[in-house]
Amino acid sequence: MVLAASGLSNKQIAEQLFLSVRTVAAHLYRSFPKLRVTSTAGLRDALASAPPRRGSLPDQGPLAPSPSGSVSPVSAAQYASSSS
Repeated sequence: MVLAASGLSNKQIAEQLFLSVRTVAAHLYRSFPKLRVTSTAGLRDALASAPPRRGSLPDQGPLAPSPSGSVSPVSAAQYASSSS
């Protein structure tokens, strides 16, 4: 989800995860209604407003948790420097 929310195409996501484009598209297709979104922009907003999951490791991707616990777009380098 984070890869799609960051603006990557289904093809780019498939290449990074070693999946077929159809598999990526199918997962997003099934996920959008559950999250009540209709676009990747809506997906980005839904992920940004979601509370952090308990017991999960901090994400070092494009949508990393901020010190306040909210999710905001940061680089992995910014996140690493703020969490040390």
